[in-house]
Order: sequence, then structure tokens, then C-alpha cells
Amino acid sequence: MQPDGKIVVGGWGASLSCRRCGNSYLKTGQFNVVRNTVGSGFISTISWASVPGRLYSVERSFEMNSWLTVADNVQATAPLNTVTDQVVPPNGKVFYRVVAK
Repeated sequence: MQPDGKIVVGGWGASLSCRRCGNSYLKTGQFNVVRNTVGSGFISTISWASVPGRLYSVERSFEMNSWLTVADNVQATAPLNTVTDQVVPPNGKVFYRVVAK
């Protein structure tokens, strides 16, 4: 539980997944971010293990104090959900969290 009352599934971090084989090694509550540099910005691919029937939102922050929703009401597509976000971070850093609704 976060100070803002949200139940966070995961934050910026890395876990194991196998995109080529179509299987996910992410366990419930695990989270993965793959970040690619494009010009002065980033394209981030956020993946997490989802639970059927749940809705999720993905939020972004540059300083981890305030959060902006980049994807809302994302339906679970077990075993793995993925959202892509393109952003130019002002300080060169971007943080993500996945929130279960």
C-alpha cells in the first residue's frame, strides 16, 4: 500500500520474461521495464504478471512524488500485460508503477 492509498503491483525494476517463446516467467507482483533511448527521450515497455478479471493502471513519475496515469483500466491479459510509454524525462530518469484496481 502506497501513502496515496494505492495498491501497487510493482515499481521500476527487472524480472525474467521470455518474449520469443510467448511465455512469461514473471510471477504475480513482479514487474519488468525495458527502456530504449530514442533521440532525447525514452520508449519504455512496462510488463507485469496479471490476474484474470483485474483492472490495472500504469503510472509515471520523474521524482516519485507525484504520479501521472499513462494507461488506465487496462484489462488483464494473463499471463502478461504490456504497456508502452514514450517520454522525454526532464532529469533523465523516469519511474513507473503498476496499480491494481
